[in-house]
Amino acid sequence: MKIKDMRKPSRTTKSYDREASMLLFIPPGKKTSNWYVRVYVPTDLLAVYGQRAEIRQSTRTKDKVLAQARAAVFLGEKSAEFLRVRQAMGAKLAPTASIDTVLSPHVIEHIAAIRLASLIGFDDEMRDGHGDNDWDEHDEFIESRLSAMKQLIARKRGAKDYAVYRREFLSEVEQYGYAVSTSDPLLDELVMAMVRADKRALELMAKRNTGDETPEDVPVTGNWLSEVLADWSEHGVAHLDGRKTVSSYRSRVQHFIEFVHDKPLAQVTQSDIYDWLRHLLHVEQHAYKTITDGYLPALRSVIHYAISSGKYKLQADPIQGVKVPKLNKRELKSREKPRSAFPVSYVNALFGSQWYAGLNQRKGLISKIHDGGGARYWVPLIGLTQGIRPEEISQMTLLDVGVQDGVLSIQVSDEGDRQHTKNDSTKRWVPVHPHLISLGFADYVEQQRKQQNVPAPIDAFREKLPGQKTFNPKYAGRLFPSLATKNSHQANAFGKAFNRYIRNVLKFESDFVFYSFRHLWEDSRRIAMSKAASEGKAWPPGLHFQLSGRANSAREADEGSASEYGHGFTPSAMAPYIAQINFPNLSLPSNWADFQKH
Repeated sequence: MKIKDMRKPSRTTKSYDREASMLLFIPPGKKTSNWYVRVYVPTDLLAVYGQRAEIRQSTRTKDKVLAQARAAVFLGEKSAEFLRVRQAMGAKLAPTASIDTVLSPHVIEHIAAIRLASLIGFDDEMRDGHGDNDWDEHDEFIESRLSAMKQLIARKRGAKDYAVYRREFLSEVEQYGYAVSTSDPLLDELVMAMVRADKRALELMAKRNTGDETPEDVPVTGNWLSEVLADWSEHGVAHLDGRKTVSSYRSRVQHFIEFVHDKPLAQVTQSDIYDWLRHLLHVEQHAYKTITDGYLPALRSVIHYAISSGKYKLQADPIQGVKVPKLNKRELKSREKPRSAFPVSYVNALFGSQWYAGLNQRKGLISKIHDGGGARYWVPLIGLTQGIRPEEISQMTLLDVGVQDGVLSIQVSDEGDRQHTKNDSTKRWVPVHPHLISLGFADYVEQQRKQQNVPAPIDAFREKLPGQKTFNPKYAGRLFPSLATKNSHQANAFGKAFNRYIRNVLKFESDFVFYSFRHLWEDSRRIAMSKAASEGKAWPPGLHFQLSGRANSAREADEGSASEYGHGFTPSAMAPYIAQINFPNLSLPSNWADFQKH
């Protein structure tokens, strides 16, 4: 087929027919000048591929002619994969011609494996209820064919019947979904690969006929990875949490299949998986956590389904014991993404943007942040004024805000449902910054208490009598209900929406993210401490570590061994100091009451 090329790819109607089609393009943005190939998934297979209508891969070359050749190979591989998936789904093949294929070593390996599996399947059928005459014919076929294959291996193109067998193999290959040109420079390699596959299968048949077959003689064939993935997609996903997780797992396993160029599941080795993990870590440079919590569990789910289902007769679990390789300290350092503190002018740009235009002003915003405006309005403000991490904010309950020690305070805790903290030092009560109070934070909290029927928390700093016990109510509610999810990653959706907004709408540079609030807070805290010290009113040792939730090792460097004693500073003791953390030239948004009116 003709390969189109374009600088800016777009979907066409060919995305939705039963034939595989593709586009050759250079991605916009000038991050690379290499050509990429985009293969469109046929409509009848979209459910298997998780509605992912396109599969993209770099050709790793700037040479357009070479890129076209590599693109054609990729299209051929994908077309053959689509064919196998359809067969696994039991779908009828469309009456269309095979896809033109440019041979490569990987394509040849695939075709030879298919040939070997088909011959062994043919022999298995012959052994089911046939009479003596059939067996005599089968023996004659094996002897004659094996002799011919040996002659072809010995003489190659010089063999008398080479042209006859080449035509036979080309016809057979077309049945597998590959249309190979007679002028392909690797055609002879394909023919000899098919000859070797035939010879191996025929030798096995001969051993079977004399009763000399051993388990080692049987080549590993069986179901292809793409077929197992299709089966898993239909029957093995009940334990996963939602369609999004299923789609994510499917796409990650599809990545593995593409990496190993698809193969029978029984041929997958630990080395295949380890090499794939190394590729993800070192070549594609995914985050270590993304691999351990995403890619590896996805592949494990499919393989363990194949084992537990009993359909695929695996002799061993290839993923058992496989671990993601580690990065050394130098690599870890080079991977760190720079995070810069927001300049106050950037914060003012945010506060003056559509984000803070009003409760009902949602144009250009993301649905994940539409929870009555609560998270959209308050989460960035808390990050700015309290220096609290986004994960800590998103998981807060209504029992984490209240009057403590006579001061309106906010708590970072791991005691509630799906609450986690970075370490023990991050657990703390801290006074609410005056800016939040002036904007109506207390009113927002009371609104949520009434809506969720949650009383105020007890005062954890009130002195208790010996033996006296106090209890908070069992139901804690959520400070930001829309950020409560079934897992512990409540901050992810909000953080991604926020980062997309400041990058795409406000045009902030890539080193500015939600964590930039915490960086700005730390800079402002240092300025406040420096100013207080110059006036002879230095902050008490260790106080700023408690405000920011830093680790005990940092406090010990500031306080010495005293850092291990007592409960730390009370909210009333910290209140005067957090009020000193100011942001010169900051223009706050309209207050919460006015925000709700617009």
